[in-house]
Order: sequence, then C-alpha cells, then structure tokens
Amino acid sequence: MASKDPRSTCQHINPINVNDGTNPLSCSPAPGPSRGPEEVSDEIGASYMPVHAAFCIDGAHMQVLAALRSHQGDIAAAEQKFGIDRLAIAGAIAWEMLKNPPDWKRRALRSVSPIPRSVGWGKVHLYNLSASGAAIGFGAFGPLGGLAGAMDFNTIAQETEDAGYLPKLSFADRKKKLSTPEGAITYIAAIMAAIADLAGKYGFDDIRSDPSILTNVYQGETLSSWEEKLKAKPHGTPFVAGNDMAIWVIHNMLFLEDAVGTASVPDNPPPSPASAPAAKKKDSKADKTKSNKLDKDKLVKWMDDHAEANSQGHCARYVRQGMEAGGLDTDGRPVNAKDYGPFFIKLGAFVVQQEGYIPKAGDFAVFEGTDDHPIGHVQVYDGTQWVSDFKQNSYNPYHDDTDSKVYRFP
Repeated sequence: MASKDPRSTCQHINPINVNDGTNPLSCSPAPGPSRGPEEVSDEIGASYMPVHAAFCIDGAHMQVLAALRSHQGDIAAAEQKFGIDRLAIAGAIAWEMLKNPPDWKRRALRSVSPIPRSVGWGKVHLYNLSASGAAIGFGAFGPLGGLAGAMDFNTIAQETEDAGYLPKLSFADRKKKLSTPEGAITYIAAIMAAIADLAGKYGFDDIRSDPSILTNVYQGETLSSWEEKLKAKPHGTPFVAGNDMAIWVIHNMLFLEDAVGTASVPDNPPPSPASAPAAKKKDSKADKTKSNKLDKDKLVKWMDDHAEANSQGHCARYVRQGMEAGGLDTDGRPVNAKDYGPFFIKLGAFVVQQEGYIPKAGDFAVFEGTDDHPIGHVQVYDGTQWVSDFKQNSYNPYHDDTDSKVYRFP
C-alpha cells in the first residue's frame, strides 16, 4: 500500500513507496495519498495511486491528476468529436473534485431528497433548484410539494440533448450515463460545444479554444440563460472570465496540461446538429488575408484587457490569443514561447536591431530558453509597457542576461 504523506508530494524528489503492484493509471481499492475524504469530492469514484507529476502537488491534487490521466484518451477523443479544448473539459472535472466537495447544504439536500442533484464527473445536474417552484409546491401541497416543486428538470444536459448534440435519454438513462466517467466526459464536451455554437450564432469570437470562458459558462448558466445574455451583449465586447471555476482553470493550466496533454482542437468545428445554432467556421479566403496583416490596435487592446497582475506561466497562450484578436492566423504555431521568432518571420514580421531600439506598440519580444526557464518567454509592447500573461514592470521579466530578439510587423 502507498504510504500516506499529508505534505506536498514530488515524485522525483520524495518518491512514495508502492509495494502492492497496483497500476498507477488504474483505480485501486487501496487508499492513495489524500488530505482526507472531504478534500476530494466523492464523484472521483475511486482512490488512485500516485503518478509522476511534473511539479510538486499535494495528495488531493495527485489523486485528481491520476484520475484525469486514466481517462486522458476519452477526454482527447471528446475534444476531437465536439471540437472543444480538452483543458476546458478537464478543468471542469478537476475543479468540481478539488474545489467543490459536498458541503453541509448538499449533504442536507441529500438527506431529504430521493434524487441526487448531480452525479459523476463534472457534477452535471440532473435537476436545477427553483425557488419559485418550491414556493408554489409548498403552498399547494406542503413540505413534500415544496421539495418536488424545487426540482426543475430542464437542465443544461437536457437542453443539449434537445438541441441534437446528444441522443435524447430518459431521466434514468441520463443518470446512468452521467454516473460513468466516459459518459460524463461526453456530456461536458457536448454542453461546451453548444455553448460555443451559441456564441458563434450571435456573432462573437470562437471560444472553443478558450477554457476560461467555456468553464465560466458551464458553471454558471443553462443554454437558455446563456442565449439571453448573448442577445443583450454588445457586439465586439470581449468575454471575461469571472466565476470561481474559470479563475481556477486560468491559474492551473500547467496542472491540467500535465494531466491530459496539450490541447489539439480541430481547425474547423464539427457540423452543428440541424436543430442547433450554426458554428462559426473559418473562411479560407479570409484566412489568407489574416496570415499577413496584423491590426496592432486590436492586438494590444486584447493583451491589456486580459493580462493578469502576476505571471500565470502561459505567456505563449496569451500572446497567441492576442495575435488572433489582431487578425493573424496562428495555425502551425509553435508550442514553446522561445520558438515564436521563426513563426513571426513566417507571418511577415522582421527582426528589429537592438542597438538604439525604441519600442513601438505591437512589437513582440522572444526570449531564449534557459535552465530556469526552459520554454522561454514571449511578450508584446502595448505602447506603454510590456505585456504577456501579465503586465510586466520591465522588458526582461527574468532580470538576467537571457538573450532575446524583437520582432515587428509592417
């Protein structure tokens, strides 16, 4: 059995001894490292043995990491089938397990309700709670009527079925499907595809590769309420992640990538169901134009609007999204920040000589990888300061002699 260490666990520094021969990527009846049952939500369904992690994490995160890795193939398959970033799918699952374990309110509801509100990974709801329905039911039939009236079965899962993304199931069959990790992963991806298609229907940018916005809507909306907000949202205004799940996902992208790998969203979303809103697809002619023309005003606006106060460890992701907001086609982009220089050249940029350099809005800077920062760094000048995934206080965020080059688009 694995030893239980309540402290943070780093496999390459302080390995945990495993003597029972359990496969680290499969469920185990033996208890894995944990901070206690209240620290990991019970929909995880099993206790997982330790797996190698890229960085030090505590026992609860180790169990969730192992759970996600055990279904990495299912999550990657759902990414391809529904055209949704795998990190959004994994993020919803991981947040619910780590940050939303049953509290006293949920336990109280379980004690009086014969039907759980949610089952399985991602806590996809079997019913929503309706205050007005509870009041009507209580007034007509007393406490039992109030309990029954509080259950609104028109959930986002049923809406997604009704829109044609998934087969229509009975309540019992839906509950059974959602009780399995494979079934829950499919529902989460389908729900997020419906969310993204609605955004496209109302003329907003494609959010299929934006885990923060996908999880923000997944946690806080039904398809009906999301559509009403889109109708009222001014065109051209950016989406901003704000709820707990989305903020956690933004700050834990490295953990999610370690669990399920790098996102590989298809270039074009799969066809939407006939009854669903049409997804906004790429226009091949427009793509050719986008590849060699950068709107620097849109680039720096996106960077300034989305930059955090502190580094998130995702400079390449933020700069790539800023490039896309500025009209560039980023297909074929590199994985690591240090490799963006040749990519900028390919898109039409040129290298600016360092001697006598005066920064201009829309300039990019690429730093080489080092032992301390192996993936390097990439950033944008907004006209006042350098910005990446955070607003920097200086040109070089490392404050050392790391080599760098500046690139400028015409």
